[in-house]
Amino acid sequence: MAIESLFNATCTISRFTSSSVDAYGQPTGAWADYATLVRCRIQEMVMSSNWPNERIGPGGTAVEASHKMWLGKAQSITEMDKVTTVSVDGSTSAYSGLSFDVVYVAASPGGKKHHIEAWLKVIRS
Repeated sequence: MAIESLFNATCTISRFTSSSVDAYGQPTGAWADYATLVRCRIQEMVMSSNWPNERIGPGGTAVEASHKMWLGKAQSITEMDKVTTVSVDGSTSAYSGLSFDVVYVAASPGGKKHHIEAWLKVIRS
């Protein structure tokens, strides 16, 4: 079975494009859709004492994640991106109005080279 057959959702991946630097040295710019209708699977991470939502990310740093997402191996996604407009089985109701920061990306989780796993954190407004 191809892993893509398990992808029951689509999402939009947004990327920040810097146009200049402000007086404090911070980049200014705008978020723009980088990829739309990206096939994926998303699942809320279950928190427990045995499996907390804090994971060890790149370089041994701890990252906090609320959801996990699986994507095809050719999809470009980075820890600097955001995920928006998630639709599961054609319905946006479960994720209506939610956006996520991408906090960790594993290009070949478990040594498998057929998908990408991204950890997401809900952006609270």
